[in-house]
Amino acid sequence: MKIVRECSDFLRDSEGHPLVKFLPKEGPDSRKIKVRKRKSSSKFDESFNKVFITHPNLRQRCVFANGQRGLNSIMESADDTLEAFYIFPINGFQFIYSPNVYISSVQYRETLEMFVEVMGCGDAIAAFSEVLKYDYISTKFAEGLILGSEMILYGFPHYYAIKKSTINSYSTLFSL
Repeated sequence: MKIVRECSDFLRDSEGHPLVKFLPKEGPDSRKIKVRKRKSSSKFDESFNKVFITHPNLRQRCVFANGQRGLNSIMESADDTLEAFYIFPINGFQFIYSPNVYISSVQYRETLEMFVEVMGCGDAIAAFSEVLKYDYISTKFAEGLILGSEMILYGFPHYYAIKKSTINSYSTLFSL
């Protein structure tokens, strides 16, 4: 099976905990998805990218997903054309996450907007960048999944996705 072979790092590091992402309902139940660069860029994206400068355009080139517990948080922002999928990044993926963040684009955008109102744009971005710098970690992958945190995955060309509703039990998905 391709997932077992190509995603062995994820299967080992996740310690049996799923990674979930909302994808379009239309299409096959199992998919191979290429990671593409998103074109849009906001002040929030720019601030985030400044902090993580060693990974150019991180916000535009990454995949956002959550541990199972974070599913309820992200369900609120998903529209009815989307459905939950288990995702499996291929070997070589890298990650960062904040233990306190389930949807960074919502949670942090509000914080940045508040900083801008109080401090002005330049100072706000500098202050916001400092907050981000100390809030994200790149260790304990399984712990992030258990917390349901938003996982920011990068450094890989594609991943596999399987529609959550088609799986009876995640824990036995790769059992022989």
